[in-house]
Amino acid sequence: MTYKYALTVLAGVGLLVSSCSIFGSGDPDYWPMAEGNCWHFRDMTIRTPPDSASDTTVFEDATVWRCCDKETMDDGEQAWAVDVGDGDTAFFRETGDAVLVYASRSETEPDTWLCFPLEQGRVWEYGNSAMVVRGKETVSVPAGTYRNCWKVQLLGLLAQDFDFHTWFAPDVGMVKTEMAIESEGYSYVSRLELTEVDLE
Repeated sequence: MTYKYALTVLAGVGLLVSSCSIFGSGDPDYWPMAEGNCWHFRDMTIRTPPDSASDTTVFEDATVWRCCDKETMDDGEQAWAVDVGDGDTAFFRETGDAVLVYASRSETEPDTWLCFPLEQGRVWEYGNSAMVVRGKETVSVPAGTYRNCWKVQLLGLLAQDFDFHTWFAPDVGMVKTEMAIESEGYSYVSRLELTEVDLE
């Protein structure tokens, strides 16, 4: 139960959305892409049993997201290749009014990862689901405390069995994700938290 699972869920369904507004100049960059940018994360899953007699189990790992060079997708567009660990790569393309994500180089209908300008209540389609901006929050993670983070929630068909949120900090990018799910009486919380960031 890792973030890679959640990313696979998010990036696995392709539907290009074009209903985003123009991204205003001078606004903070909530998904800064440049060759060499690195985000180090603590990947933690907490499993709570259905009865209080059993112990809660914590699984912890570390992962690094590294922005590599731009690559040409099969649709002819250029997208940043981001190594998300364990040999997995996601591809992100900035359009000015959105950040699109490709699950693979051969995908021709990417999903909308972020839609600008970010503002409370903004909603956009994501495959058979929707992303909704819940508002701004201050987020504390091992890398520090980040103010004015946008909290984005995944809703709809893909999210019917779990609760999934991502926090994006200005000029840093993703600083935290959290997914909660119930399965066979057990409660699972899978959390990705920024521990270090190196931006070019």
